[in-house]
Parts: sequence; C-alpha cells; structure tokens
Amino acid sequence: MERFFRDWLGTWRDFEVATREYIDAGDSIVIVFRQTGTGRSSGVRTARDFFGVYDLKDAKVVRFRMYESREEA
Repeated sequence: MERFFRDWLGTWRDFEVATREYIDAGDSIVIVFRQTGTGRSSGVRTARDFFGVYDLKDAKVVRFRMYESREEA
C-alpha cells in the first residue's frame, strides 16, 4: 500500500482531498469527498468528487467502499 500511494501521489504536483458532505445512512455513513490536483507532467488541473461508504458496528468502521457517484453509494 505504501508503494502504491508513493507512486500514485508522485504523479501530482499538488494533491488534496477535502470532505464536502456527511450523509447519515443508518448503520452506515456516506462521505462526499472532493479530490483536486495538478498533474506533474501535464500541468492539467483536475477536480472530481467521490463517495466513501463506511459501515459501522459498535461505533467502529467495519467496512469501507468507494463509489464514483452518489447514486451508487
């Protein structure tokens, strides 16, 4: 995992993930994230949202899934 993130993050001049919204989904919580960055080689600035679903049990995360859209999440 460390190598994956080191390699992947190395492709960005800058990179940021910010939390935009929390959605109560019963035993789960959906968190809307905004990812932004500028490609190190291309100089292209990008921004996209993604959606993390955290399943909770006894106030602890027991499962995480990531989706491309609000509808999927």
